[in-house]
Amino acid sequence: PMFVARPKFAERAFTNALMEVTRRRKPKIYFLTGHGEIAYESPAPSMNAPAQQVPSLTVIRQLLTDQGNETAPLDLVQSGAIPEDADVIVIAGPLRDLMDVEYQLLDNYLDTGGSMMVLLDPPLNQQMLLEPLTNLRKLLSERGIEVPDQLVVDLGSRTAGTQAIYPLLSSFDPEHTVTSHLALQEAREIFSSGVRPIVQGDVPDDLKFTNLVRSSARSFSVNVADLRSQIQMPDEEDIAPQTLVAAVGKLPPPRIPGFDAPDLSLDNTRLVVFGSSVFIMNNYLGSSPMGQLLMVNSLNWLTESSEMVALPDISISGTPIVMTIDQQRVILIMAGLLLPSLLFFGGISYSVLRRRR
Repeated sequence: PMFVARPKFAERAFTNALMEVTRRRKPKIYFLTGHGEIAYESPAPSMNAPAQQVPSLTVIRQLLTDQGNETAPLDLVQSGAIPEDADVIVIAGPLRDLMDVEYQLLDNYLDTGGSMMVLLDPPLNQQMLLEPLTNLRKLLSERGIEVPDQLVVDLGSRTAGTQAIYPLLSSFDPEHTVTSHLALQEAREIFSSGVRPIVQGDVPDDLKFTNLVRSSARSFSVNVADLRSQIQMPDEEDIAPQTLVAAVGKLPPPRIPGFDAPDLSLDNTRLVVFGSSVFIMNNYLGSSPMGQLLMVNSLNWLTESSEMVALPDISISGTPIVMTIDQQRVILIMAGLLLPSLLFFGGISYSVLRRRR
């Protein structure tokens, strides 16, 4: 197959093109609509909202397309069913709750091995959040994920020169496919304000809960209803890393000696939950290589395409060489005295030999 890539993305495009030829088909990722989610398409600019300031999903969709995925919007009320080719369903920043029929469809989808990503903001603007998202939170709670109406406060962010409501993406699970590379790099990044903590609830026996991303050790959570008054410092035992991103995956059944490993492809439920929808917005992904890696690798894991590579844009800059005084003297002697002398006397010797011949 033939492909054209901008030089800036050539490495990522070339690597993924080689892997894509082994796929049987392109994964299909649907973005749920109809509940005030982040816009699937970039809205037309207006006087009050320029195009670059309107939240949309164009950056993440382009990243997914570059990796050989297909994306599409999904209105469950109109469709009445989840498409058969749906590999992942993304719910990005809903303001209104799921209808009962939508809850039933998504609940059955997860029970039969479906994969889903949910990005759920804290209810900071009560005028926009018309409903308490009861059905959506129930859908998560049944898989062991609780999303309380709280806000993460990270005192460690002050060390980085910003406010405590901007949590620090500080620790990453070293074993999970989504975050293992970030753990090795010991990456750190200040995140946007307004992140809902994610808490492990009653996890079913056949599922495994993983804290993918946590804030710094100097963090705690406060109830959103208490934000109008002065925030009180909690007890010391309540100050601990807060989970910002979590994952739930199906546990493999025990292996029976003498029998083949069971096929999990028909029932391999996977779920990733973010405590904020900013992770997927253009204005964050466009300037955050870590955000790109975290988001794309999450979707690769959900589509069971973890072998795909999410490389951030490479920016090559000058790298200084640090040398000792003795090393500098050796280079000065070699480059300033020995090398010119060899060239000078070597040239004279060569000329003398030619004249004698």
